[in-house]
Amino acid sequence: TFWATLPIVLTAFIKIFGLIFCSFFFVYDNKKQFLIGILFWSLILFYAPALFSSIDFLHQSYKDWHYAVVVKAGIHYDISFIRFLKSVLLFNVNKYYILIGGALMFCFTYLRYHQFHQPVFKQLFLSSILIWMVIFSPSAESPTYIIAVTGTVIWFINSEQKNWQKLLMVFVFIITIMSPSDLFPAFIRKNYVVPYALKALPCAIVWLCTLYEMLFRNFDAQKGKNTALNTSK
Repeated sequence: TFWATLPIVLTAFIKIFGLIFCSFFFVYDNKKQFLIGILFWSLILFYAPALFSSIDFLHQSYKDWHYAVVVKAGIHYDISFIRFLKSVLLFNVNKYYILIGGALMFCFTYLRYHQFHQPVFKQLFLSSILIWMVIFSPSAESPTYIIAVTGTVIWFINSEQKNWQKLLMVFVFIITIMSPSDLFPAFIRKNYVVPYALKALPCAIVWLCTLYEMLFRNFDAQKGKNTALNTSK
């Protein structure tokens, strides 16, 4: 658990939205070690650049980083589900309302705390995080969706893989993966995909499916079924 917190903290220092991985706190059994690891690696990585510069320069760099994140976020890039909703809704809505709504929906999964020990639930939890951190990022860029697409794949692997779920993955491939490329019709890309941030839509649908499964799927029954299957083999 202690070493597992290192990539979590490192991710947060690369992209501030990586802080969402701290939500794994409720999934880990050794919560004390998780907190110690987060605090320890945060201090180490916070001051590590000072080995190559000075403390004053380091503090100024963090101030500049804060300005870039808070003030300039979303000025040049915004391929998020937030932008999609603002583009298709007939009325203007504050992006922070959508962000808060998405955060609350994400937190609903904690209501099923008794399922935290289930491996499939943990993988769906990871899938939810990977997708959420991209589609609800006001400064999401096109390459960032490699993270969200990874989340959709994890969801599909742990799903029942019905026909509609396969079609949804095809939708992810066509719109999220292929739409920015030259293989996609330029007219559609320039007039619909980019202005409406359609790249975020398939991942958002998968995220809602993941959320639904985490809230209502019977993971205990599935575990019993898998155990009986392995015993028969």
